[in-house]
Amino acid sequence: MLEGFADSLRKSLGAEPAGDRILVDECQQGLMTYRLEIEPETLSCKPRIRFIATEFKGSGSAGKTRKSFSWTVSDNAYADLHAMTSKVLAAADPEAEVIDVRGVVGRWFDQLTGVRHVNHVPVVAEQYGPAKQWIEATLSEDKYGILVTFYVEYQGRSPLSFRVPLATIQKLYTSLQSLL
Repeated sequence: MLEGFADSLRKSLGAEPAGDRILVDECQQGLMTYRLEIEPETLSCKPRIRFIATEFKGSGSAGKTRKSFSWTVSDNAYADLHAMTSKVLAAADPEAEVIDVRGVVGRWFDQLTGVRHVNHVPVVAEQYGPAKQWIEATLSEDKYGILVTFYVEYQGRSPLSFRVPLATIQKLYTSLQSLL
């Protein structure tokens, strides 16, 4: 029901699907299941990629969280996505310089919950227009593996965040390598 509402809202804003929705990965990490899908679309004749991230426990019949955002890309969307995923994977490299933007409370809370900060990517991608837009990524590791939390920031607005396992980003990167 809500998906139909989201589709009608996008159409009323002028966004049109430009292809089929592609399931990048669906995997279980710990008690959670994570799904990442991408969908090409156009808005005002500009190519965009819609990212749809879903996470849920168990069968997904209750407690499902779905977040979606659209990002303007060039005519070579594969190259744009490849550049974004390569920045995240470079930050996951053990030899990479570690950026830690957490404060004292964040460090204390992570220590309390057993989460290890891996790295932070301040700018995965950015765009300028009427308002600046950018994507940040924070990599953290718990006992189940590394999760990447993406923050989609619009200047003057609250950020949108979603999480996917690092293995999903690696799978997307590998798929894009074969297309370039």
